[in-house]
Amino acid sequence: MVHAAVARDPSPQSPVTAARAWIFAVAPDNLGRVLRHGDVVAVPVRALPRGERQVLAALPAGMRVIDNHALEADELVRIGSNLYARNPLLHHLNGQHADVTGLGWHRIQVGLRAVHWEFARPTAD
Repeated sequence: MVHAAVARDPSPQSPVTAARAWIFAVAPDNLGRVLRHGDVVAVPVRALPRGERQVLAALPAGMRVIDNHALEADELVRIGSNLYARNPLLHHLNGQHADVTGLGWHRIQVGLRAVHWEFARPTAD
């Protein structure tokens, strides 16, 4: 994907945009719409997709998405492998990131990571 982006557009931002789009599983044109909270983004959706809905009961303090990223929302729904939140609030328990809030339904996406070599441990970046 990144190589194809560079082939289409040799500008310096092209591979960065393609990599960010891959990490957050969005089209490059939609990167400006996502609400980023470090390794986690809230991607606005017009409507929930079809599929079996598993309604999640949120705790008063929210639920942990990954590491120290906590999510609070009016409603939490899992459809397939995706998590959706209505009116989400993403909060970092250690205060590393400013709170992020959204109105309406959002897909909550933890940043994807490529497979890493076994001789080196992954970093926090």
